Amino acid sequence: MDLLNTILNKNTTAFAAWKALAYIFTENKSSRAMHLKNKFATTRLENFPNMNAYCQELKVLADQLANVDNPVEDDDLVVQLITGLNEQYESIGMFLQNMEPFPSFYAARSTLMREETRRGRYHC
Repeated sequence: MDLLNTILNKNTTAFAAWKALAYIFTENKSSRAMHLKNKFATTRLENFPNMNAYCQELKVLADQLANVDNPVEDDDLVVQLITGLNEQYESIGMFLQNMEPFPSFYAARSTLMREETRRGRYHC
């Protein structure tokens, strides 16, 4: 609602509102990209309740970076996914990074989710 109040006044046209919104969201692209890159690079599994939440956050950050013209390549997304794993997943991380061909984000995510399920089953 605050944004709406910022861009609208009595005589605002739809085009003027659109231009104002576009300016607000593109004007700070560089600083937003720097913030997102830092957040992306420092995202760690230990800060999330489970593998799904961790993977989802990395994907959301990658999508947000693409929205500010700083797309993350799939290989880089997988590298960050592996880098942010904790000691508990060190061996599966090594396995993923040595796969030929290098796994896609969704393949790596699936492998990690299966491993989390397996560990939950045998480490109760």
